[in-house]
Amino acid sequence: MLPTPKEFADAVFGHERVSLLDGGLPKWLEEGRPVESGPIDIVQKSYKVPTLNTALVRHYNDIRKNIDNGNDSLNFEQVLDARPEPRFTGDASEPRPGLPSGHMPYSISVPFNSIIDPNTNKTLLNDDELKKLFKSKNVDLEKPIVLSCGSGVTATMLYTALEKIGAKKLAVYDGSWTEYAGKEGSPIVGRK
Repeated sequence: MLPTPKEFADAVFGHERVSLLDGGLPKWLEEGRPVESGPIDIVQKSYKVPTLNTALVRHYNDIRKNIDNGNDSLNFEQVLDARPEPRFTGDASEPRPGLPSGHMPYSISVPFNSIIDPNTNKTLLNDDELKKLFKSKNVDLEKPIVLSCGSGVTATMLYTALEKIGAKKLAVYDGSWTEYAGKEGSPIVGRK
């Protein structure tokens, strides 16, 4: 299973032990692993007050500053867009009415489904295949990477894949394309 917004939020809010099922419940069941059904007893538990790990989140102003500084800036962060390629290029409409398609200047298209093993349609590609994919997109795993998508959900899938292969400087642009393209004056490449 790939990360959900809640799982990413758990890490953002200080939960250090977050686990994912690569392949999700369907794979778990296919492997004959144990499951339970029926009522459960929940024991109330106290948790520490969450604190925001701001290093894992980018906002609109961060993205605009990154674009304005240009990709040859020393502090440039690579922005990977997880939306389907036709929405990135501007060849397909966005599903949100009134929102243009296209992409942020300097961003790189890495559609979320490209990290899924086509033979299983459930699990992530193996590490070598993931490294090959990101290398083919000229993504430098040693440099800062910001993940974006339509609304900040599928970006967490790329986050997980990159973390799995050793990328350390990762963040998610929470507002993603919905916020970015919705703001007047945002530079857009391939606008449709």
